[in-house]
Amino acid sequence: MTSIIKFSILLSSILSLWISPGFSQVGWQQQAGETSDWFIGVWFTSKNTGIVVGGWDSTCILRTTNEGETWSRQKHNGTAITGWSVFSDVCFSDSLNGWVVGRDGAIQHTRDGGIKWIKQFADTLFTYYWPVFCVDTSKAWIGAYNPPALIRTTDGGETWNTCFTGLNSHPWDMFFLNPDTGYVVWGWCKTCGYPDPEPALGSFIYRTTNGGDSWTLLKQDTTILGLYGIYFTDDNTGTVVGSDGAILRTTDGGETWTPQTSGTETDLWDVFFISTDTGWAVGGDMLFTNEGVILRTTDGGNTWIPQAYPNENAIFGIFFTDANTGTAVSQMGDIFHTKTGGVPTWIEEHNIDAMPDHLSLSQNYPNPFDHTTNIKFEIPEIELVTIKIYDIEGKLVTTLVNEKMRPGSYEVAWNAANYPVGVYFCRLKAGSDVESMSMEVVR
Repeated sequence: MTSIIKFSILLSSILSLWISPGFSQVGWQQQAGETSDWFIGVWFTSKNTGIVVGGWDSTCILRTTNEGETWSRQKHNGTAITGWSVFSDVCFSDSLNGWVVGRDGAIQHTRDGGIKWIKQFADTLFTYYWPVFCVDTSKAWIGAYNPPALIRTTDGGETWNTCFTGLNSHPWDMFFLNPDTGYVVWGWCKTCGYPDPEPALGSFIYRTTNGGDSWTLLKQDTTILGLYGIYFTDDNTGTVVGSDGAILRTTDGGETWTPQTSGTETDLWDVFFISTDTGWAVGGDMLFTNEGVILRTTDGGNTWIPQAYPNENAIFGIFFTDANTGTAVSQMGDIFHTKTGGVPTWIEEHNIDAMPDHLSLSQNYPNPFDHTTNIKFEIPEIELVTIKIYDIEGKLVTTLVNEKMRPGSYEVAWNAANYPVGVYFCRLKAGSDVESMSMEVVR
């Protein structure tokens, strides 16, 4: 018993050193938001340097060199199309060379890490490109829509040639393990705003072993409307995600695919694994706000746990540079960043002799506050616990906790530096029990 108490005290002391008024304890923090752009694709060439692409009234490329602390718009040669013009995907083969593709019917290429972008033309037959994947400075593949096809280059984008046609659906994502072996997922989208000709055919997974000269159908699933994201960690192990929370996993190079339980019925748009066991899946309803989800697994997808993040808008892209450092982008112009793998960090206080006998939420301190405040709460039983913050109009502004927790006393911080002054409400829920309190942000 003594060793347990000593360990608990030591753990609390270590966590206290990590936490300062400028460091939020939330797993995901918002770096940018409330712009007129949709953000869809994200890629990092190092921990500090990354590219986010999207748009709305016109296509946009954002670049950071300081891990997302600041983002700058890059000049490009995309063509704005009235109504909805976006860059939909981005891929880099190294720190300097990469491609961006989108709805403007043009392909953008960079040779200097995303500072300067050069417009490359493929075939004017295609009006929308999505997705893109490159393995080196010369070889890249792009999905085309209207009409659906795959195109490729072997000379750095000087020429592009069609390498696959025949499906009357959308190529959504692809992943190449090397210049020869790659995968692509196809399907339909129930909320994309255009009619789908043959949704009853379901979704498709194809593989090539000769760089795209020929493609083999691995799986057609009529129960899944569309598969939207794919990621492989090695020659055998891969995961795909899709409509209505679908997740499939292979451990034999795509020969067989096993369904996994995601715990959500929302569409999943992207997936990223940092190792065979640890990965994230993201999604949401693209037509509504506050319908998004970030899921994390640490056991190869046997279990997926939802993670809390501000405003819960639909997430379209996610990228990690290591097990802790990741960036996610949303349809509402949000960029989220984590340094903890998306997992909240706590000050955890265990009183072995007197565990809590009821749910309780203490008044935050300090209150009123200008930047960061601390919220203490007690959990009497193992429950799924959520702590959500609402504004005076009842609109959800952020979720601080969304985890299954054991009995004990906890403390979590809320950094409100990016929120306007005013009264907010904190709502703690554990199982069927609910506690609430008001807080005030001042400047």
